[in-house]
Amino acid sequence: MNRITDLDIFVAVIKAGTIAGAARHIGMAPASVKKRLHRLETDIGTQLVYRRTRSNRMTESGCRLYNRLETIFSDLDDAVQTVHRYGHTPMGSLKVIISTALKGGIFEPIVADYTYMFPKVTLEMQFSDRHVDFVRDGCDVAVVLNRPSDSNLMARKVFENPAFVCATPEYLKGKPPIETPADLRKHLCMALDCEGGFKETWPFKTRTRPRTTHVRATLFTNSTAVLYNWVTTHQGIAVLNNDAVPHDIASGKLVHLLPEYTLPNLDYYMVFGNKRSLPARTLEFVRFAESRLLGTEYIPPKVDGEEVVVPPADGGGTRKMEPFTNLARAEVD
Repeated sequence: MNRITDLDIFVAVIKAGTIAGAARHIGMAPASVKKRLHRLETDIGTQLVYRRTRSNRMTESGCRLYNRLETIFSDLDDAVQTVHRYGHTPMGSLKVIISTALKGGIFEPIVADYTYMFPKVTLEMQFSDRHVDFVRDGCDVAVVLNRPSDSNLMARKVFENPAFVCATPEYLKGKPPIETPADLRKHLCMALDCEGGFKETWPFKTRTRPRTTHVRATLFTNSTAVLYNWVTTHQGIAVLNNDAVPHDIASGKLVHLLPEYTLPNLDYYMVFGNKRSLPARTLEFVRFAESRLLGTEYIPPKVDGEEVVVPPADGGGTRKMEPFTNLARAEVD
């Protein structure tokens, strides 16, 4: 039996989530994939995958095998990539998932300029505020709230975002006063339900001690944009962190509640795999994005022996990059 091929099929099934999905990805018939997976389980002597109609789930043994194979296959890929990484043109598919709060001129020009420099890369950019599972979602690079807990992922802070508890003057009119975090329980609260958000546990702190408060939220969303719209249409109170909030507070459109209590920043991080094992297309995207967001130097590899011209950051009159006031240019984690 060709165990390497069967192990590769097993990994494809886990990444695709279904046998049918894995079959489409690797160009085999679903029956053949199912047969090879069963043969691998028989040879190893244990079940690796729980079969379900809509999705498959790893057994404990399957999870252990998959984690080991990820390292082994990553090392194999690294062995190939180190031979030609900087002298080889980035190519293939690249998937980037970005928080919806960063829509509107932040990453769009970075993606456009990257594909202009490396036309052999097919890049898919998605905006989402749900938790990014790099295996399930087939993601190469993500920009998400807060540093991920997965120690296998690298993270670089790219945007600093203070968090503010806010409501509109219209909502607060005639409502009970808010002098301490406990007073929030008398009000309609709304929460961000996504990876890195506070949800119903708001971790306030003063100069002397932390004071975590559990609020009774009546509305939830995984979108920072939706949460902002709810607050600005007088629906209730929420923790906001988008770029418009400081201006809205200064103009009186929003009221900054409990200013003597602070919340941790809801910072954005660019997340990716270990740089040592990244394929050239992913590594170059990370390096180029860092140069635009953090002001680091970027020298691209040659393409077919020719120097690559890096487009100017202002788009040269064709791609406009809107400023983001919380850009953490000097902050490198």
